[in-house]
Amino acid sequence: MATFVDAAATTGIGIALVLFQAVEGSTDGLTGNQIGLLTSVLTLGVAIGSLAGGRLGDRYGRRKVFVVTLAIIVLGSVAPFISLGFASMALGIGLIGLGVGADLPVAMATISEWAENHNRGKILVFSNILGGFGIAMAVGLSIAYGSLGPVGGKIIFGAFGFVGLITLLLRLTIPESPSWLAARAERDAGVRTIRADHVSLKDLVKAPYGSRSSRSSSTTPWPPWPCRSPPASAPMWPSTTPA
Repeated sequence: MATFVDAAATTGIGIALVLFQAVEGSTDGLTGNQIGLLTSVLTLGVAIGSLAGGRLGDRYGRRKVFVVTLAIIVLGSVAPFISLGFASMALGIGLIGLGVGADLPVAMATISEWAENHNRGKILVFSNILGGFGIAMAVGLSIAYGSLGPVGGKIIFGAFGFVGLITLLLRLTIPESPSWLAARAERDAGVRTIRADHVSLKDLVKAPYGSRSSRSSSTTPWPPWPCRSPPASAPMWPSTTPA
């Protein structure tokens, strides 16, 4: 349900902000400039959360992080029910952005680690399909209640906040990822394995992920896996000469 809530929140906020816009001649509601700024706050929050979420999940555990991220989303969804002022909405939407951004990488990692080899791809695809249903829910609510103005916007916030709360309660029953626990045990024991070693962004420029030039200058053989060359006398392709 992670992608459902995340997609419903990001889509629903864009729609609801328009419904919160002040009617011409009225001081209640948001201005056009404020709506633009709030959209930027959401985008910035998602970006920061995406950069931090995976790292936090590796450091503190999948379960802790995806419980906290969803709690942040639910907390942020309360903002329009407190006040439609810019400060309140900026705080709430900023929290939602951080939660959505940090939730996706950790939730996808959790699903991948719990799934088995024969169904991992299907589960990940199904999880992403749920995001489409989240978008459909936000759009459907806007069609049904958009004519109510700010009340319709609050209904959208309340809907994805309620689904997020239900999902949060379900997540509390999920234990920690066995793969993460094994990696933590290996790291604590000083065992050097790929999953136990710390990684960072700078590893992306090292072999085997770096550029061709960096690979050529590296002492690490490329490709990094053992290759067995055929005997010199063996043909490189089947002979087409008739016997």
